Amino acid sequence: MGILYAADPAMFGDVCTVKADIINMFRGAIYLQHWGPGGRSLLDNVVNFAASKNVLVISAIGNE
Repeated sequence: MGILYAADPAMFGDVCTVKADIINMFRGAIYLQHWGPGGRSLLDNVVNFAASKNVLVISAIGNE
């Protein structure tokens, strides 16, 4: 939800907030165990939405 809001606050009725230009996030190694394959496709969709709004999304996963 946070990525969607950052990419397009107006979609949530917030016309005063400026959208993000860059989203930098870190997902720990536990991410894949917790969310599984379905979570990945959901995140893919959200990140693709942000990219469609000209937001650069940078992500790291794990510490290995």
